Parts: sequence; C-alpha cells; structure tokens
Amino acid sequence: MEIIAAVWDYWVLRRIPFKLLPGKDYPLLADAKYAHRGSSGKFVTVCPADEAPLRRVLTELGQYLDGRPGPYILSDPRAGGADHRSRCPAGSGRRTANDRAGGHATGRPPVPGGAAGQWWGGRAFQRGEAGLPVPYTAVTALSHPGLMREHNEDSLVAGPWTLCGTVTENPQTLVFPLGTPLVVAVADGLGGQPAGEVASSLVVRQLAALGASLDSEEAVRAALALCNRAVYSAADGDPDLFTMGTTIAGVVVLASSVLVFNVGDSKVFEASPQGFGQVSVDDSPLPPPGRRTTSAVTQTLGGSSVFSTVTPHVTTRALSAGDRYLVCTDGLTDPCPDEEIAGVLGEHDGARAAFELWKGAIEAGGPDNITFATVRVSA
Repeated sequence: MEIIAAVWDYWVLRRIPFKLLPGKDYPLLADAKYAHRGSSGKFVTVCPADEAPLRRVLTELGQYLDGRPGPYILSDPRAGGADHRSRCPAGSGRRTANDRAGGHATGRPPVPGGAAGQWWGGRAFQRGEAGLPVPYTAVTALSHPGLMREHNEDSLVAGPWTLCGTVTENPQTLVFPLGTPLVVAVADGLGGQPAGEVASSLVVRQLAALGASLDSEEAVRAALALCNRAVYSAADGDPDLFTMGTTIAGVVVLASSVLVFNVGDSKVFEASPQGFGQVSVDDSPLPPPGRRTTSAVTQTLGGSSVFSTVTPHVTTRALSAGDRYLVCTDGLTDPCPDEEIAGVLGEHDGARAAFELWKGAIEAGGPDNITFATVRVSA
C-alpha cells in the first residue's frame, strides 16, 4: 500500500499504462511455496511505450522507491538502486539497456499476469498537479478454453496488449489514461474451419497496432476492412489456413465518446444506471424455434474460399463517468442468458465480476471458449 501511494500519481499524471495486484494478500499468495513462479514477486507492472520512456521511468521510479523494501526476482535485472526491474518479451524485437548489460528476455509474448481487482479503485480521485481528478479506463479481461474444446481459438486486445489463444490464470486488470483512443475487443476464430486461432490473433494484433489511430467511425471501418484483407491474404495459397475466419466485437474509448463495433456474433453490452443491454448488432439469422441462440453467422472477417468484403457495424455513444461495457465471445453469452449477465454486473465489478461471469459459463457446461473484457471509465 505504501508503494502504491508513492507512485500512483507518477503513472497517472504521465499517462503511463500499468497493472497491479489489488491488495497485500495477493503478493503473499503469489510468493507462497507452491505458487506459480510466473507471477511470484511481482506487485506492480508499469508499461512504457518504448525504450526512451523506459529509461526515464526506470530512473525516476528509482527516486520514488529507493530505500523501500521490494521483491527480489533473480530472473529480472535490477534497475538502479531501488528494487525495481525490467524485462522485454523475446518476440518483440526490442531489448532494453539492462538486457544488453547481461539481463534476459522472456521466452513468450507479453501476457498480463497475476490477480487483479478493485482495491486501488478509490485512488481514482487522487488530485493531479492542476488539482483535478485524473480520469482513467480500467479493463478487466479473462480468456479460458471452456470445458468442451481442446484448445482456445479466441483472442483479445486491450490497448497495445493482446491475449491470443491462451488461458489467463486469473482475471487481468489493466489501467489506461483516458484520452488517447483505447481499443478493447474480442475475436472468436470460426469453429469447424481451420486455424481459427490464427485468424483471431492476426486481427487483434492488427487492431493493437492501429489502436491510437482509431479516433472515428470511418477509421474503425477502415481498420476492420484492413483486418479482413489481412485474413484473406494470410490464408491465400496455404491449405492449412484456407477459409480461416473470425468474428470481432469491441469498443474504442475516446475522451468524450465510445465507438462500438462488430462483425459476426461476438457482442458488446452496456451496463449503466439506466439498465443493461446489447449495443452491438448480431450478424446471425434468427435462432430456430424453441432455441435462444444459433451458431450460424452471416458475416465474418475471412472465412470464405473467395474474398468477400464486410460491412462492419459501427456506432458512436456518448461517454459518461462510471460507464461500463462488456465485450465478449459467444462462449459467455450462449450458456448465460442476458439477465444472468446483467445480474452479475449489477452486483459486482472488476475482477470479481469477471470471475462470476466465468463461473456462470462453466457451471452451464462451458461448451465453448470463453473470452471477455469489462471496460469501466473512472467516476
């Protein structure tokens, strides 16, 4: 708690994304004898955009943290005198000054790790240099294969971070400063066709790269058209990828509005004081009589033997403090009725809401991959 209080303003005022564990109990659990080593010792992760801001952050955070006790992580090179450390993903093509000095790079793509929650949420009202509250957007994400699928073909993007065909051990919360376009979306690789996980990961990585430019409906439509072409181009001439495709659904949070978009049957919901409801448009036929859902889709990114254009659904909604959105694949909405999802979001927020939503889908049989993210704008 002392460390969070010392550096919270540093991150938020400098508009640097970060993630953290929600309270003192979690670091103790993560450091337990039989805990997973991937999250052991890590309390706060700060994520500068590139090497130049990384150097500045390491230097300035050293001044904040020098003399304070912290974790000792043998695998990560120490940065300065304070106990904070740096690493870069092996697949990123970037190395930090510490890496060149004898540090190491991790052996897998950057996947947000560790438990997360709402313990820190009250500090949203911390005053900045101008004496005003510093607004932010909190994204809590979870991806799981479910109980019936052999592997996960879903992918997710939150800002510059992606989860592609992987499993999160706990709900992951990332915090972003409000203002720069923030894209949060899920992609569901088409089942019954090859390489769904390739198509979904390709699309979310493309959106992550384009994220800061998605400042209008026209920009989102152009980005989705580009993603569609990219899926077809990747599949062209490769029999292992032929007809691969994916859905996409998400939001782009702007300073004063939210862009809602989708292609396919993945969904976006809004949970506000006025109620809960779907704000995306399903590309699906009506379900058969007596059934609530259908697996048929009428439009996807890729998914056909010949190139086909798409007509994305894109709308703009006003943004208010406290607004919440849920973006999800049908692995959540097929087993869980809307009223059940609304009940969970009406009672819980953040990591607890994510856990309860996942639990509901699993208890209903977990018939498909389950991937979703909740998006909350600070009050």
